[in-house]
Amino acid sequence: MIRFPRLWLGFVAISALGPLTVSCGGGSRPTQPDPTAALSHELELDREDGLPIEPNGLRPKTPVPAGQNAATLYAGVFPHVRELFKTHETFEAEWGHLSKGATTAAEREDLEAVLASQQGIIDQLVTASKIPTCDFGFAYENGLATLYPQFADSKKAVKLLCADAHLEAEAGRTARAYDLMAAADALGRQVGQTPTLIAALVEIAIDQICLKEFSHVLDLSRSQALLEKARQTLDGFSPLASLRNSFRGEFVLGLVSLKKVKSFADVGKLPPGMTTVPIAEISKMPSPLPDSVQKDMQIKYIQTWRKIMEATPADPAQWQEASKALRSINDAILADRSVENLMTQIMVCPLGDAADAIGREQASRNLAATAIQLIEIRLKTGSYPASLPAGPTSLDPFDGQPLRYRRKGSGFTIYSIDRNLKDDGGGRGDLALAFR
Repeated sequence: MIRFPRLWLGFVAISALGPLTVSCGGGSRPTQPDPTAALSHELELDREDGLPIEPNGLRPKTPVPAGQNAATLYAGVFPHVRELFKTHETFEAEWGHLSKGATTAAEREDLEAVLASQQGIIDQLVTASKIPTCDFGFAYENGLATLYPQFADSKKAVKLLCADAHLEAEAGRTARAYDLMAAADALGRQVGQTPTLIAALVEIAIDQICLKEFSHVLDLSRSQALLEKARQTLDGFSPLASLRNSFRGEFVLGLVSLKKVKSFADVGKLPPGMTTVPIAEISKMPSPLPDSVQKDMQIKYIQTWRKIMEATPADPAQWQEASKALRSINDAILADRSVENLMTQIMVCPLGDAADAIGREQASRNLAATAIQLIEIRLKTGSYPASLPAGPTSLDPFDGQPLRYRRKGSGFTIYSIDRNLKDDGGGRGDLALAFR
């Protein structure tokens, strides 16, 4: 039985396929004269395009020496981070309250005590974040069953760094807080070096955590020197996540898993909710899977991913173009009810959502950059401006219009309309920043 635990992410939302076009046994199925030769041809096309086709293609060409690999340090630090969150079960909730300005005196006291006891671990995280290369050595041979426990550890470590930054800023050590923010974002960049979609999404999630805390530290930056430190920190944040890099891994992992499907029973035994392909239809199909059909499925999968790669711009900033093209490809995948396309439907997630996630990442960056400009204007003039300063970072990437800006008392709120393109006044908070 083939299992695909990676798909728990919630990206797989396949509609009922209806009657399947059975591709074996006496039908009028169009077949390749020689599926083996056709499959070899498709793989060769991928090689010519520079795409990896084996797990080793996802690894560094030269093994990273332990002393130059941030993962080596994290291997020693992450267990302590896990133990912290296990021992102090309320830490994450208390940090969440702190970041929203809703912490109680008792919670703050508890956080201060915990963070004071973890300064050695925090210093080690900062040191590891400065190492450019990070290779966790994942077992890509497991295909879509590959597990990534370090990613959950990474998010915990980032929350630890952000919590410390929050309290450091409130204690007047704002420059130190920015250094902690830089370390947290660098950890996200290291995660993003893993060429899989889940790595890119975790990188974006970490970026969002960092930028939310960045806004709190920025709100306490009331001198030109600290604003310059803020700008340097933001400029040093990692580039937008690369869809093309992550898609390389998704293609390989799916191909590895597809090769392991030897009967349609393997598909029928997928965990509940993973696919709505009628099990009764699958059970009528030949088992074991004819070799020609298995190869046809691989060919279809390879051809689909080639279209995906061709439709994905190299520049992540072109995420809207990617979103539109990828949604069109997803629609075509769902519309194709042939057996050759069955595993492609199961394994290729709604990729347009991933492109939109990069749009949210860009919106967060623009919000932070524009907030710095607004605070600088207040330092120079004594008040915030009536409207946003002109410039590309003042634009909302979702509609190309200026970010929404509302004066509120002595402060302001600035927000993006997000991917639903509805102006809700910044009430949802995900892509909204409020300053005093």
